[in-house]
Amino acid sequence: MRKWFLHCMLFPVLVSAQVDSIAPDPTGMRTLNSYEFSQLMVPGWNVGNSLDAPEGETTRGNPLITQQLIDSVKAVGFRSIRIPVAWSKFIDSATYTIDPAFLARVKEVVDYAMVAGPVCRHQPALG
Repeated sequence: MRKWFLHCMLFPVLVSAQVDSIAPDPTGMRTLNSYEFSQLMVPGWNVGNSLDAPEGETTRGNPLITQQLIDSVKAVGFRSIRIPVAWSKFIDSATYTIDPAFLARVKEVVDYAMVAGPVCRHQPALG
């Protein structure tokens, strides 16, 4: 009887703990379907072979990513940017932590894109 009582008393508590009690706030949000959203990203620019290049950001002939570079790309009409990143070379396999300097560099590049204002998209790369 006591076991049944505990189940009956605890079950509603556990179930209610699974529910998000904060209502979503759609203020400032648009109602776009996926096609409409994708049209906001055309044309897009891929900054590949940089942060996803295991040998280093400039080793494949690309310039260092700067705010000026991102601003220039936007100025010629690109509306979105894909930033592929390969984390594997920058992860400590013993602690599974990402090299803080590389993490800061990725944040810096994403911040450049956010300042420029295109739709910014991070793309984790395998390897």
